[in-house]
Amino acid sequence: MRLLQDMLSNLMRGTMGLSAFGRKDVADLSSEPQQAVKAVLSATGDVSSLVYAENLLNVIEALDDEELAAVLAHLLDTHDINAQALAKAATTYATAPTHGGLEIIANAAEPGWMELFRRLNATTNGTVRLVHFRERLRGLMLNHPDFQRIDSGLVRLLRNWFNPGFLVLEPIDWSTSANILEKIIAYEAVHEITSWENLRARLAPEDRRCFAFFHPAMPNEPLIFVEVA
Repeated sequence: MRLLQDMLSNLMRGTMGLSAFGRKDVADLSSEPQQAVKAVLSATGDVSSLVYAENLLNVIEALDDEELAAVLAHLLDTHDINAQALAKAATTYATAPTHGGLEIIANAAEPGWMELFRRLNATTNGTVRLVHFRERLRGLMLNHPDFQRIDSGLVRLLRNWFNPGFLVLEPIDWSTSANILEKIIAYEAVHEITSWENLRARLAPEDRRCFAFFHPAMPNEPLIFVEVA
């Protein structure tokens, strides 16, 4: 699946385009956000779902804050739960609890943007792109408190995706890539690292070991930095 994701992402960014991939089930990609959202949620095949999801991420990342706020408002208006259907399902289950009834409640209780985020996450670098998306979402929540409903769902998904059991512990030393070392300097908040020389002084001693936790979907992002003396 990851190979397929990478191939599609490369095609999306390359010059050959989707026609070279020979997929007749993928229609023209829309740069209009609402249409791009609809395409993702209506896609039925693995390939089309990934292609449309990659396109939507590209569209979203090109929006300014006002345009993104309009997209989020559209999600609230069109993809929220159907409260009446949920209440009816709960009433039915209360009088006749069945497995099928429980499934109906579970489906009715989940807003449509949850499935949208799952499909976006399936793309190459989808997880890290959703993390950056949430940064923007939280900024918009200051003036749009209703967006907290979208954020709460995304938080639940991120907690599942960042389950501690998925994290990988890797040693950090001076031979670690500069990209990762630079991020450790920027991210360290408990004991601030003021310079490259300061970082080297922490990594160099023989009686000290440094490690970082990484997520498989974000191999170049040190999520937690640990120093052991």
